[in-house]
Amino acid sequence: MEKRIAIYEFETTLNTNDIVKRLLNFSFTKESLSGFSLSRAGSKGIIFKHIKKNISTDIVVTPFGEEFENTVVDYTINNVKLLGNELYIFNPSRSLLPFRNELLKALDFKCTISNKSINLDSVLHLINSKFENVNVTSIEAVAHDIFVDTRVKMTIESNKDLLKKYKILSVSTNQKITKLGFEITFKDSIYFVELSCKGIVKIKGALIDSSLENQVFDIFSQVSN
Repeated sequence: MEKRIAIYEFETTLNTNDIVKRLLNFSFTKESLSGFSLSRAGSKGIIFKHIKKNISTDIVVTPFGEEFENTVVDYTINNVKLLGNELYIFNPSRSLLPFRNELLKALDFKCTISNKSINLDSVLHLINSKFENVNVTSIEAVAHDIFVDTRVKMTIESNKDLLKKYKILSVSTNQKITKLGFEITFKDSIYFVELSCKGIVKIKGALIDSSLENQVFDIFSQVSN
């Protein structure tokens, strides 16, 4: 099982009731091309879906030269949780532009949505000092001072002493971590997590539930950007 989660910073002057009312005003119906479907709202956040109807029509030519229209309808669905100042999108679609534009419109443009920036260097230090159930297995970093006017991207992978190896490398170069891969032990099972500096989280494992997700979120929520 694999789950991908995109996290965005969300700022608004609206309260929970205002947001819920506005989402309901943009509810998805049978006649809609797009809209929202509210699941629940409470102390654990506002849970909703954004649904977009996609219609494509092709001209099909039969072996006998006859032409007819073939219409295909499918739906793009993004499952969303709004909690505090963060927006979580679970298994997001390839393009989130329609979702972002419609959410801005539904909330009367009284909000801002921006990419979540995560300081992975601080996350790495935190894991090393506080989380005994986490084992870092890969580090992707960029450096600008190895060659003149050159950006160098490197990946280090190891199941043993990876932090020591990275520290040795970082002594001689000024680097920024862009992706961090680690194994986390949760309820006697091992899961693989990839975390990017732009707020994209990937989790692979047998059974991925909200308790595991919250533990992963807890790792990077303790650091400042």
